[in-house]
Formats: sequence, structure tokens, C-alpha cells
Amino acid sequence: VPDRKVLEVPTQYSTIQSAVDAAQDGDMVYVYPGDYGVYQGSMTLKEGIRLQGAGPLLTVFNNGSMEINMARNSMLDGFGGYMKVNCADGHAIVSNNWIRTGISANRQADTIIRNNIVTENSLIMQGTVKVVIENNTFANNIGGLKTAIYLDSATPETKIYLKSNIISNNSIVVSDKNTADTSHQHILPSFNTYWNNTKNSYSSIF
Repeated sequence: VPDRKVLEVPTQYSTIQSAVDAAQDGDMVYVYPGDYGVYQGSMTLKEGIRLQGAGPLLTVFNNGSMEINMARNSMLDGFGGYMKVNCADGHAIVSNNWIRTGISANRQADTIIRNNIVTENSLIMQGTVKVVIENNTFANNIGGLKTAIYLDSATPETKIYLKSNIISNNSIVVSDKNTADTSHQHILPSFNTYWNNTKNSYSSIF
């Protein structure tokens, strides 16, 4: 096993992106508590990097929005605030965050979305994706697409495993707008809790 380093922000690197750029496969970039929204814009992770915050109420993007582009075998954990997380083409883990600007999984993403709070914007998926969505809370998604979980397009290989989530106070729970492949079931739900949603709020279907 190669030596794995911990690169710290802001004590060693002034910005998150500069630490990510210096990291190597297997390294962790640890971001101390603070509001990093002043660096609003976008950042791109590198393959095999773990981007670790101090917790979703401590390491935040509240003074601006941040778009985070995941990479193969990367991990995002312990952040909160106005961030949009994009997953595409490879395995990635998004866990223990409070995400207020949405998540996307597209092309050939193989993504685990676990133990997050997702509010105000949707989880949007399209393409030949495999996504495990478990132990999250989706709440108060009443703007934009007004949907907690939105499948835009799919192929026969698309699989969405939706299990053990709390889905509440949304305009729509699940919206499957796929028209490319209507012969297969793509969203596979189990053991979810639904409460006070306007539409699709019944576990017999979702």
C-alpha cells in the first residue's frame, strides 16, 4: 500500500483546488471548519482523492455556490451548503453532506450517494448509470424541477437502487421522464419512508 498523505486546507494550502491539484491517488484533502463559499465557482477532483470536510455544519459553502466535479474513485464527505455535485464516468462516493444545490449522475457514472441531506434541488440522473441511493433525506424540493429524484433518460443497463431513504415535503417524490428505454424498470425502491409529499407519496409504487 503506498504512503497516503493528508493535505490540509487552509493551513497548508490556501484553497481547496490547490490542495486537490497537489494530491495523488489515495491521498486525503482535509478542509478545516469555515465558510469556503467565497471561492465560489467550480472545482474538479482527481482520481482516487478523498475530499473530507469537518462536517456538514462546519465546512460549508454558504457565502456563495460551488460546483464540485467528481472523478473516478473519488469521495466527497463532510461538507454542507450551496454546492452542486456532478458525477460522471466511473465510481464515486458522496456521503455525509448537506447538499442544497443538487446532485447529478450521468453518462456512465457508478455512484454511491449515502447518508446525505439533499434539500431545495433535485438528484438528476441520465444515461447508463448505476446509482445506489441509501440512507439519505430528501426534503423541501419544491423549486426547479420540484422533484426529489429525477430520471431524465435511461438505457437497459441503467439501475437506480433507492433504499432506506426519508423523502418528505417535496412537490414530487420520483419523476421518471425516460422515453429511450420503456421496457425495463430502472428505479428499484425498497424500505423508503415517504411523508407529506404532494405527489407519488406512496410506498406501494415508490
